Amino acid sequence: MGSAEGLRFNESWERAREIISHFEPSPPIIRQVTKLAIGRADRINELLDGSVSGFKKLILDAAADKILGTGQKGAVSSLRQALELIPSDVVAALLIIHGVSRKLRGYPNERIWRTFFDEAMMRAAMGYYVGQVTEGFGSGRAMLAAFAGRAGLALLCALGGPEEAKLLLEGLSTGGSIDSTCMSVYRCDPLHVGGMMLLAAGCGTGSCMGLAAASSLSEELPPSEQPQVSWYSTHIAVDMMSSQQFDNIPSELWSLLGFEEVVDRQDLCELVKVTVRKGNPWKWLV
Repeated sequence: MGSAEGLRFNESWERAREIISHFEPSPPIIRQVTKLAIGRADRINELLDGSVSGFKKLILDAAADKILGTGQKGAVSSLRQALELIPSDVVAALLIIHGVSRKLRGYPNERIWRTFFDEAMMRAAMGYYVGQVTEGFGSGRAMLAAFAGRAGLALLCALGGPEEAKLLLEGLSTGGSIDSTCMSVYRCDPLHVGGMMLLAAGCGTGSCMGLAAASSLSEELPPSEQPQVSWYSTHIAVDMMSSQQFDNIPSELWSLLGFEEVVDRQDLCELVKVTVRKGNPWKWLV
């Protein structure tokens, strides 16, 4: 990329790499679980209860969640039962999200970054619904594809100073786009931060490259090979759905996600509308 836009793209990538290297959102145990479950782009591997025994409470909470599990606290009492109910890719996604949330605690500008993080969680729930239909990709990866952009924005806000947070809010309040405002204030696109976050968590290069293709800074054509296509498509679709642009989602994008039937699309849109209305459904996770 030799253009001015390409130089900004490269600068943003380098800045995102520095941010994630400093922040270290995923401890080694979470990276290990992620690589076991979804480290290979073409498969989802089962997790043994011994590999996630340190996260028993979180996984049991997930098993009691009304979206992910039974909706009844105490209905599932053992880790083995919970892992039979919650797919391993979803477990990995929950651990990554939980790890980022724990690491963010205590950082400044919480009133601001918490708002962005709650939106990231809401989008993760939308991704969960999308991934239930997207064959081979799975709900866990879809959760992360939907989560990463706003999570990257929350990280930028948390790691920046109060003056930068003020400039960010001013830029957004006057109609500036998130990516252009963040480039102006932080010299970094939140999608690049989110992509590097997932790469550092053990999700593989496809996650990072698929999200990078969704950046407005990218001069490349949309990806044409898996797994980048699924990461890219899921992020784009959830981004449009979160702002209620259901009618603007191209048929090609619906097809890439596996939603061939109009009735399935309509059912998803109804779930998304409820999610947007209620907000972050997984406060127990953070």
